[in-house]
Amino acid sequence: MVHRITFVKNGKILTNEETQIIIFQKLEEIKRKNKEAKKSGKGDICLNVEESIHAKRDD
Repeated sequence: MVHRITFVKNGKILTNEETQIIIFQKLEEIKRKNKEAKKSGKGDICLNVEESIHAKRDD
């Protein structure tokens, strides 16, 4: 079974490329913050993502 997921930001449907860019940017931000936290002796942290991106399944 295949599900189609539509990502929407500020009322605009995002393309696959736009969605991938946002996801990779967030992953890089998490990696950077985890690296900084390890240097300061705090260990891994969890980044609270405040982006207003919504996903819905199109069944």
